[in-house]
Amino acid sequence: MKKLLWIFLLLCGLILATFAFFGDTFENLFSLDATRGLLREHRAWAGPIAAALLISDLVLPIPTTVVIGALGAVTGLLSAVLWGWLGLTLAGLTGYGLARWGGQRWADRLSSPEEQARNREFFNTCGGLAVILSRMLPILPEALSVTAGLAGMRPRAFILSVTLG
Repeated sequence: MKKLLWIFLLLCGLILATFAFFGDTFENLFSLDATRGLLREHRAWAGPIAAALLISDLVLPIPTTVVIGALGAVTGLLSAVLWGWLGLTLAGLTGYGLARWGGQRWADRLSSPEEQARNREFFNTCGGLAVILSRMLPILPEALSVTAGLAGMRPRAFILSVTLG
């Protein structure tokens, strides 16, 4: 469990580092006015563009609240809620899926089979609540989605949790 915690903290640190190095650039690039202008200019595609930006927040410091707020200003509240939920859900599923099915060799190198079994048990008992609660906070959703995938959280439980969160 200790190694998984270190991986989670390392992921949080990497996400914070992208904010430290590129945050100002992305804050200016995706200010409320700039994002609203982008979405207004491509109004017919505003929802999918916003969802794509939210998915890219998995690796880039995209200000998600600004994107969703700008989308609401351009297309209305219901559209912003639906596209925002879709984008954030797909971001979580992408992080989970990449780690779950692409990171198994990495997990095998970092932890013993016994550790992996304990991590999987933890995520299968407490992970759902952790995923739901993390969705309301910055940084944690991305890191926790990847960590849940590496730990081998059951896909059905993760999908349900990320969808509800």
